[in-house]
Amino acid sequence: MKIVVFCDKNYINILPRFVRLFKTLMIEPHFYSMNKRWNLRKESSLLKSLSKSDEYLIIGDSASINDPWLIYIMGIVRAQNKKVRRIIFYLNGNTRKLPGWMKEFPIAKSIPDLYEVWSNNLKDWNRQADVAIASKRIKEMGFSLTKGDFFTAASEGDLFLFSLYLEAGFDPNSEDKEGVPILCHAIRLGYLSYIPRLLFWGIDINRKAHDRANTAIMEAASKGLTDVVQLLINHGAELDHQSKSGQTALILAVGNGQTQVARILMKAGADIRAKDPLGMDARKYANLYNYTDLLELMDHLYGKE
Repeated sequence: MKIVVFCDKNYINILPRFVRLFKTLMIEPHFYSMNKRWNLRKESSLLKSLSKSDEYLIIGDSASINDPWLIYIMGIVRAQNKKVRRIIFYLNGNTRKLPGWMKEFPIAKSIPDLYEVWSNNLKDWNRQADVAIASKRIKEMGFSLTKGDFFTAASEGDLFLFSLYLEAGFDPNSEDKEGVPILCHAIRLGYLSYIPRLLFWGIDINRKAHDRANTAIMEAASKGLTDVVQLLINHGAELDHQSKSGQTALILAVGNGQTQVARILMKAGADIRAKDPLGMDARKYANLYNYTDLLELMDHLYGKE
C-alpha cells in the first residue's frame, strides 16, 4: 500500500518515529515537507504528490489547519469525492479547539493510534491491490474489463483467466444473457474446477437459472456429479427446490439414473414425497425404473408406504 505523507516543516524531526510502523504494515510512504510559504505557484508539484496515492497522512498541529497547502489539499480531495477515511491527521499539541469540519476525519495523537486506524484498513488496502494487479494482468492478456469478456472466459474453460476476473472484483453471482448463473453455467459445461473458486468468492449456491429455474445442485444431480452434489450440500444447498417443470434434485437424479447421487440426497434429508406435475415423486420413479436399491434405502430412511 502506498501513502502520501504531508508533513509540516516544523515536525520533520519526528518522521523517523513512523518508519517502523510503515515497515510493519508494509506501507510505502512518499514524504513531502510543507510550510506556510507554499502558494499556488507550486500547485503542479502538489498535484503530482496527490496523484501518488488516495491515502494521505497529514502531520502538523492545530496551527497547520490554516496553512495554504493544507487548505488546498482539502479542497482538491473534496472536489474529487475522496472518501473521508483516506485522510488521517497526526496532530501534535492541543487538539481541543479544532474546527468542526475535522470531526469527520480520523485524528491520531500517537503511533499506536495510527496503527489502530491503518491495521483496520489493511484488508481493504490489500483487496484494492489484488484488484489492481488482476485487472492489469487481464488487460495484458488482451481482454477488457467488461462483463462480456468475463463470460467469454467463463464459457471457454480458462480457469486462470476466469480466476483473474473474480480477483478483479467481477460478481461471482453474475448471469449470462439467458439468465443462467455462472455456477449453473459451469456445471452444465463441465468446468468443475470453477466451483471451488466460486464458493471462495461467496456465491449464492441456491440462485436459480431463469431458463429452467434449476439451481446448481439440480444441475449437478442430473449429471451424476456426486462430489459436486456433496460439496454443495456441505455449503448449505437447498435440497427440495422445484424447477419450472416441478422437478427436484432428487427426482432429476432418479429420473436420469443417477442412483448414487439419489442416495446422497436422501441421506442428506431430501423430500421423497415432493411431486412433479405428473403426480410422480422419487419413490414412484424408482418403482418405474426398478431401482430396487433405492427403494430399499427409501424404506429404511422413510418407512414403507
